[in-house]
Amino acid sequence: MKTPARIFLDVNILFDVVNSQSEKHQITKLVIAILEKGNYILYASPTSFAINFYLIGKKYRSIMKAKEVILLLYKNIKFSREDYIIMEKVVQSDFEGLEDAM
Repeated sequence: MKTPARIFLDVNILFDVVNSQSEKHQITKLVIAILEKGNYILYASPTSFAINFYLIGKKYRSIMKAKEVILLLYKNIKFSREDYIIMEKVVQSDFEGLEDAM
């Protein structure tokens, strides 16, 4: 069996999935659905979880709804590690965005 490809999803992609007013909402929902059914391991940073929880809470104006949505959104996603050694490498990388470097 082929080893699953690992795909990192950034905070914006994941927020577009739940933000129905985003122009990218439909395409990101479709892409995530395809990836979840394929031979992929999806990753996100714990930071993206926190940021999306905040944004979803603002969108729905309900902490209970935010909890429900965030758990559903990240149900099939594994989390990357973020420790000092990783973050030091992130800062020293050539990526402009810290989350992209993670």
